[in-house]
Amino acid sequence: MCRTKGQLSASSPGAISSVVAPVLLKFRVCRPRLLLAGSRAEVDPAADVALLHGEVLLIEDSARQYDAIGDTDRRYRATEKLLHAEEEYHETLCSAKELYARPLARSYPEFHDVIFQPFADLSRISAELCQRVLQEMALMSVLSKTFQSQLLFNTA
Repeated sequence: MCRTKGQLSASSPGAISSVVAPVLLKFRVCRPRLLLAGSRAEVDPAADVALLHGEVLLIEDSARQYDAIGDTDRRYRATEKLLHAEEEYHETLCSAKELYARPLARSYPEFHDVIFQPFADLSRISAELCQRVLQEMALMSVLSKTFQSQLLFNTA
């Protein structure tokens, strides 16, 4: 993971994508994902640069690294993909809390729990699911490696 800070300057009107393009090329980002640093809310690359004034923009490469086990075990690869999708969903739920729940709590505290408690519950369940899937994948990995080593020793 590469962490680099830099300041980009741009003038409106102009798309965010045109400002970040040189950075993407420099760091060879294959599948860019633009996020606000505080909330981790996704940023539309086609949006005008004026929307980012005073904001910190994160650029992540959303190209996923997959375990080699998935090359031969389709169930493992499907589980990896499910985990990645669930992690993104969890991040989106947390982002909604940061972007909408906190400001609403300051302005209208009586509505906060009614509206956002289901999001908090979903976020907790999603995080628990990710943990369980990670544990199962670790077990699948150990079993796969054990099975492969047994095959190597039994073929003699």
